[in-house]
Amino acid sequence: MLTTVHTKALRDVRCRTVSLLAVAIVGIGNSLGAPILSEFLADDPEGGPDWIEIASDSAATIDLSGWQLRDSDTTWSFPIGASLPSRGFLVVFASGQTEPGYQDEGGNFHTSFRIDRDGEVLALYDPTGLQVSMVPEPVPKQLAGVSYGVTSSGNWRFFEDPTPGTPNPAKGIEGFVEEIAFSVSRGFFDDPFTVELSSATPDAEIRFTMNGLAPDEDSTLYEKALDVSTTQVVRAQAFKSGYKPSPVSTATYLFPFDVAVQSNAPEGFPARWKSTAADYEMDGNGGDYAKAAGSADFTPELARAAIAESLVAIPSLSIVMANDDLFASADGIYSNPGSRGDRWERPASVELLNPDGTKGFQIDAGIQVMGGTSRDLSFAKKLSFRLVFKREYGPGWLEYPFFGPGGATRFNTLPLRTNIRDSWVAEYGGFGKALYIADQWAKQTQLDMGQPATRGRFVHLYLNGVYWGLYNPTERPDAAFAESYLPGASEDYDVVKFCCPDRVVDGSTTMWNRLITLCNRGLQDNADYFSIQGRDPDGTPNPEFQTLIDVDNFIDYVINGQYHAAGDWPGNYYVMRDGNDDRSEGFKYFTWDNDLAFVNANINLNKVQTDP
Repeated sequence: MLTTVHTKALRDVRCRTVSLLAVAIVGIGNSLGAPILSEFLADDPEGGPDWIEIASDSAATIDLSGWQLRDSDTTWSFPIGASLPSRGFLVVFASGQTEPGYQDEGGNFHTSFRIDRDGEVLALYDPTGLQVSMVPEPVPKQLAGVSYGVTSSGNWRFFEDPTPGTPNPAKGIEGFVEEIAFSVSRGFFDDPFTVELSSATPDAEIRFTMNGLAPDEDSTLYEKALDVSTTQVVRAQAFKSGYKPSPVSTATYLFPFDVAVQSNAPEGFPARWKSTAADYEMDGNGGDYAKAAGSADFTPELARAAIAESLVAIPSLSIVMANDDLFASADGIYSNPGSRGDRWERPASVELLNPDGTKGFQIDAGIQVMGGTSRDLSFAKKLSFRLVFKREYGPGWLEYPFFGPGGATRFNTLPLRTNIRDSWVAEYGGFGKALYIADQWAKQTQLDMGQPATRGRFVHLYLNGVYWGLYNPTERPDAAFAESYLPGASEDYDVVKFCCPDRVVDGSTTMWNRLITLCNRGLQDNADYFSIQGRDPDGTPNPEFQTLIDVDNFIDYVINGQYHAAGDWPGNYYVMRDGNDDRSEGFKYFTWDNDLAFVNANINLNKVQTDP
């Protein structure tokens, strides 16, 4: 895949001289030695410019002065002095530059047009106006990160690994199978129905699964509409010889009235998670429901109806993946929750289902187990997760207003918190003390105090169609978060996380260590106090000083923590600093993991610390 990194590398090498096979030129109707349009890319997923590759098998350097590149409606001329080396390549960036003859700092030429991603004619003309080479029609729709070029046999094909400035592969992909359409969209249902699967690609063969696994060419062949009469996940993929298979499509169909009486033995799920007995069952004890409702007349039937109603009171997240990736004894992430890092990340489909019918999303992502003490299955069998959006799984970013108006619309990760120590599952503070909203209250209050803070919400979570409980997705205060809400770009920020374990999230600890060193020396007077705020002793800003701490932010952070009195506070938090000293306001504090707060905490505990 061509990325911005690749295009930057090209600026250092205007062209590379490599012998071409003559058959590649003859095969598309050019005379031996004439330049050809050999490859182009119309959609760099990293945001780099489009590009067009021109190749020559001529033994002589070709003067391109006055030659022209044309798309469907624009003509761009090579400036005087442009040339194509013997038996070599020239890569031209199609970036839409308005300056005639524009060359970047690497000497690369830039056209006045961009390439239409929906497919358009591209042609090369000599100074007399003679068409020398053309991308044959019809030009297909282009895909992100995939180039389109001519193989050594003269066939135009897609290349998943673009080759700007070097010979094209001998083979490529004839096309891409269109994504599968479901006749019934994901959502919530009361009555059985049938769902039809289809692909717009002629003669494509559809394979499907209903157990969470991503389908392959050996999966069940789709031959007729699928019957759906209870909660079900359907995954499908279409195949055609010579074509790249369609993306895996996933749809979750939820039947709340059935979920309300979910059994402890769902099909395909193990009875144990390694050494821990599994627990999938909805509570079947009528007495528990009566106790929760505060009425002895609250029957199991009433409870089922109430639960079904609650399951559509807020949105649901459906995570669909291979069950073995969750529960296999050796390498399942749920069976080995203490394991961390990329090795313990698994691919998954993630769907947001809104019960009011508004548009949600489906995205392929990675999933990890998240947390500190909450990773212990002997403490609670409901684990927290973290979703990560990477190009190895899907688009690389979730683009959706997940946290509503005022919130970011682009995310690289989403923590899915259980708030387990503030829940009925654990009742950490004793029966009747669980609130489930303590951590969300602390974060929302920090935001309401006028400080940057992570947003959150609540959803019902399903794993492969099995209800997993109420979860609290939140933002993660990392450098991508900073780019969404604060000045500058993500690479400007240092982010440090404290607790479980302490670690650098982005950037470095250099400036944080400097702040701590100065504080440990003691802030003896106004000069010391103001210096860490980038000010002279009289409080006047001094551009020669680095601002190390946002004191107003810190004060609000302390007020917030003193009020909710969380057991982990102030030892579990994030700090973040803009590294651009011309605008930096110093380190800002972000409250985090406050589930042991209010009635679960000891409000009389002295937490004054002499060590910052």
